[in-house]
Amino acid sequence: MNRSQPMPGPENSPRTEEEVVAEFADRASAEAIAGLLRSESVPARVHSNEPLPGLTEGYRVMVNSSLAHRARAVLSQPQVSDAELDYLATRELPPEDT
Repeated sequence: MNRSQPMPGPENSPRTEEEVVAEFADRASAEAIAGLLRSESVPARVHSNEPLPGLTEGYRVMVNSSLAHRARAVLSQPQVSDAELDYLATRELPPEDT
């Protein structure tokens, strides 16, 4: 190995452009959305907006710019309700209210 060449690493790797696809006041919500995106094959990370240590102004869900359109499409899909999940699991319709 030629010692004069820098070792590969984060400081030597090309930077990719990222876009914010969602913002939240709490980390749990941001992590949940990042997890949803990851489950749909869209790598995502949570970035805290912390101007001073201990003073967090919110959390941003970031994705590679080339996948931002895919992330927004995933996030625009309606979420499945608990009643729909119950039906899919049991094939039983919920009881009608009388």
